[in-house]
This record gives sequence, structure tokens and C-alpha cells, in this order.
Amino acid sequence: MISSFKDWLKQYGFSFVAGSLGVFAAFRFLLNRGSLWEDEIIAVTHGLQSMPLFFIEVLRNDIHPFFYFLLIKAWDLVFPGSDAWILSSSLVFGLVSLAIIFFCVRSLYGIDAAVISVSMLAVLPYFSWASGNLRMYSLLLGLAVLVWYGNRKFFEDGGWGWLLFALLAQLIHAYSHAINFYFAFFIALAVLIPRVRSKNFSGLKPWLAMQVIYVLMILPLVVSALVRGTEELGSPSLSSLIDYPLDIFSLWQPPSYPLPVPGALVLAPILIGLALSCRSLRPEVLIIFFGAICFAVIVALGLSKTMFKQPVFAANLLPFVVIPSALAVANWSRLWARQIFRIAIIFVGFGTFHWVEELPSSSTFKPQAEFLQGKTKLGDVVIVPNVSIYWGLMRYAVAPDWGYPLEVMPRVANPQWEGLRGKLGPNLSSRLGLIPKTDYVDHLGIKYVLGDDVKHISIDGVSRVWIFHKPSYKKTVRVESPVQVLNVWNWGDLQLIEAQPTAIGVREIHDQIGFR
Repeated sequence: MISSFKDWLKQYGFSFVAGSLGVFAAFRFLLNRGSLWEDEIIAVTHGLQSMPLFFIEVLRNDIHPFFYFLLIKAWDLVFPGSDAWILSSSLVFGLVSLAIIFFCVRSLYGIDAAVISVSMLAVLPYFSWASGNLRMYSLLLGLAVLVWYGNRKFFEDGGWGWLLFALLAQLIHAYSHAINFYFAFFIALAVLIPRVRSKNFSGLKPWLAMQVIYVLMILPLVVSALVRGTEELGSPSLSSLIDYPLDIFSLWQPPSYPLPVPGALVLAPILIGLALSCRSLRPEVLIIFFGAICFAVIVALGLSKTMFKQPVFAANLLPFVVIPSALAVANWSRLWARQIFRIAIIFVGFGTFHWVEELPSSSTFKPQAEFLQGKTKLGDVVIVPNVSIYWGLMRYAVAPDWGYPLEVMPRVANPQWEGLRGKLGPNLSSRLGLIPKTDYVDHLGIKYVLGDDVKHISIDGVSRVWIFHKPSYKKTVRVESPVQVLNVWNWGDLQLIEAQPTAIGVREIHDQIGFR
């Protein structure tokens, strides 16, 4: 027992300072944020759809399952339409993850290991990044540990309660990201293999039965991930066995401050080395951290396509280096050695605190929407060929609650959805929200049209036609009458084209470089 504040300060003061620095760094990054970027727009727009069609909306327009988006939908109800409020959810989820890790590690290994684990994770650049972006990654840090903890507690304490807890944790974890089930497999192996090696088969049959139930309940996720696939990523190689672990401790495209990548060259070997020195948690390091990475490289080399994405791999794997490292340090017999390590964590925290100031502010859509609002006039037509770009423009040019996403969709759906609607028939398709009511929203006399084939939209007598798009999506806009391009503005990967209906012009517009 700690008998006084002085004793507490002596034992945990440095860790408290380090953890606080990490949290303040995340908060500082959050304060520097601008408007929402594309993936964040997608996340918050799902919530505009009313229940129960919300689940259809997520299924139709996102590769990820519904759980995280359901949380975001509920969060947005408090202060609807506020970017600052919706972004704050990621920091809160990050703090929840730290709390989960603290209580789980304290339950298994004591308060010293728990305090060091939380402070160590909080100072890493990834925690600040994940807590400042409207994505599920700050939440996944805690959910991955919860899956591991539930399975551990069942084998150690037994009982149907822990078995149900483990199943629930795994389901929440799986339904929070498209490929989380991949990491749950390695977490289960890390819990199972030591039991098998020690020939302790107590509770094995109900645990295996629970895992079978779990697999059956996540089959839709597995099928969806295999059918939809992922976006094109960099080609893997054998060097990925080194690159991927380093990426876990850094971020892609780091700013000028040298902490993330050069820092990872120091942080990664030290933390991985410490983690491997912890004999009791070595299976977690070897099976979960290295196993998930190595298998991803092997599969990618075999299929010539990588599945490695730094955000989701870091969220699921970082805790299984941080927790063993913390336990190794907590078991050091000399207090001065533990204190030196805690002071070193503080320096990492200072580095991260400075690093977040260097991160660019992701102000996508809002400045462009305001620019467009200043240019458009009554009767103009604004065409946006891509769904997510349309959602971003609508949030800032019209209103955050501009409508129901399923009711405003392109007139022509992709072949997969067209085929599904054909099989379901018009009545059932309509009840499921698969048949949109319109492909445009009329706001203050300006028509905002969604889709690339908009030849059915009349532009006769229109002063200007505007095309707001992302050229990398390679969409060709087809209009009813010829238009002449007057101006083009570019903001990073977004582009605005101003065109005027004319007797001699083009009916197809694809980017600022060429017109047909």
C-alpha cells in the first residue's frame, strides 16, 4: 500500500508525467485539426441515416462493419453537426482504451506494470494520431487487449461468465473494423498455445465451442473482406519483415520533426527487446506481434498484394509489445533503473508533444465548399461524381444534416448493387433502401447532383455548371448539353471545374488536363 502522496509521487510520479504528456499531445493535435477529411466524412455521414436503414447504409457504402459507426452516430446526437465535438470522440475512445489496458494489466500483473503500460502507450506518436482522427483506431487499442484479457481470464479463472465475456469482446472487436478478425486469430493462438504446451486442457472444449460460434457469427465480415478486397497498397517484399514492425512504431509520411521514423529505429528495437525479455508474455510478442506481421508478408508475397495497413496493424499489435515491455520494466529489481526508464518515457512524450505541432491540419472540404459558395449563383448546377466527395461538399456547402444518404445516390448504381436489386425485386429493394429517391439536392436554388452520368439533368438556361471531384478517382462526367470549361482550381487531391453551357463544347469532362 502507498501510505502517502509522497510515496505515490516517488513510485508513480514520472509515469504520471509521461502519460499526461502523451494525453496532452493528443489533445494538442485535436485542437490543431481543421475540418473533416474524406474517411472522417464517410464515418459521420453514415449516422445521418435513420434506423434501421442505418445498417443498410453502412453495408452499402463502407467496407467496415457497423459498431464504430453506431457509436459515432450516438455521439453526434449530443451536438449535431459540430466538427470539434465529433472529433473529440476519438480522444475519449483513446482514454477509454488506456483505462481498459490499465485495469486489465493491473488485474493480471499488478499496478506497477499497469501504470508503465499506460504511460508508455500514451507517449507514442501513434496514440496522438489515432486520438485526433475520426477513425476507430484509438478504440481498437483497448478492444484488442479486452479480447486477450477475456480469453486469459476464462482459462485462468474458468466459468461461463468469462467465456461469454470473451465472446462478446471478440464480436465487438470484429465488428469494429473489416479485418479485425485476422488479429483475433493470433490473439487466440497466443492464449491457447501455452496451455497446450503445458498440457493443461481444462476448459478447452467450451473455449473451442465458443470460438466456433464466434467464427460463424463473423462469417459475413470474412466474406465481405474477401469479396470487396482493399485499395491498392504498396507491393510487399522480404524487407517488409523489417519495414512493417518499424512502421508500427511510426507513421507514414512523417513531418519534418524526426521522431516517427528515426525515432522508431530506436523505440522499436528497445521496446521489442524489452518485450521479448519478458518470459511470461513472450508468446504474445512472438505469436501476436511477429506472427500477424510475418503471416501478412507471406500471404502478400503469395498473392502479390499486401494487406498491411499501418493504422489497423498498429492498433491491434502495439499493446502486445507495450504491455510485455512494461511488465519487464516493472520486474526490474532496482528502483533507479525503473526510474531512469520512466524518465526516458517522459522525453519520448516531449518529442511527441512537439511532433503533433508539425502534423498538417487536415482541412478538407470546408475551405473548398466556402469557395464554391462564393462563386455559385441562383440556378447553377454542381456535379459531384463520387459519393464520399459529395458527402463532404454537402456537409459544408449545405448543412451537416443535409439529408439521408440512401435517399440521395447516383442514378446508376455499380453492377454489384444493380444485380442485387434485380434479384430482390423492386418492392423489397425499396423497403431496404436500395432504390434512391433522387440523385440531387436543391438548396437555395442551386442543384447539387451526385453521379458521373447526369445527362438526364437539364442544364439549358443555366449560367454555370460546376464539377467538384477527386481526379485520382478517374471519373468522367457526362452532361446533357455541350459545355465549355472556363476555370479550374486545385486543392491537393481535390479539384473544382467551372464550365458554361455553350453551343460548341464538350459533353464529357474528366480532369483539368484534357477534355473530350
